[in-house]
Amino acid sequence: MESTILAIMICVISVIIINFFQIIFTKDDLIHIKSTQLKKCTIPPYIPATCTKKNRGLTPEVDNNCLLIEAAMNLILEHYSDPYFNTEKLARILNTSSRSLQRKFKLICQSSPSREIKKYRLKRSITGLNTNHKIKKVVYESGFSSASYFCKCFKEHYGCTPSEYLLNRSDFPRHNSVVNLGK
Repeated sequence: MESTILAIMICVISVIIINFFQIIFTKDDLIHIKSTQLKKCTIPPYIPATCTKKNRGLTPEVDNNCLLIEAAMNLILEHYSDPYFNTEKLARILNTSSRSLQRKFKLICQSSPSREIKKYRLKRSITGLNTNHKIKKVVYESGFSSASYFCKCFKEHYGCTPSEYLLNRSDFPRHNSVVNLGK
């Protein structure tokens, strides 16, 4: 009987310790996430002006939210090509709830994490289309799981279908100014 109680106590203490360390998600952890991002991508996701280094030191809460958004954007940069990468997966990696992450995105970016993921995927699709990849290949390389959904999103964001874009490519800005396109 005593050994059972002892085993339960050890389990409870272990859970408390694990939860304690999960709560302490420090600035150093977020900087580590940032430092391990993929360097090969040329179009970084949009990070709001309120989160730039010159604006740091506002309030600790805003500063922590900015660090979380930066880490989220870097994770989007790293995982955009995974069609199963979504807000829930992003929140799980960042050790927060998806609702909390959505609130912080809304506060800092005036957008949602899923919208930011989709916008970044669309920006990457422009890069693929500019390098003369076939549309179907671009769809899957940019993380969309359905060509029809990709075409729908592309048309909503850029005002034309991917085929129309390829036909009128000279009318659109090139890869280096893609960041300013869209809504």
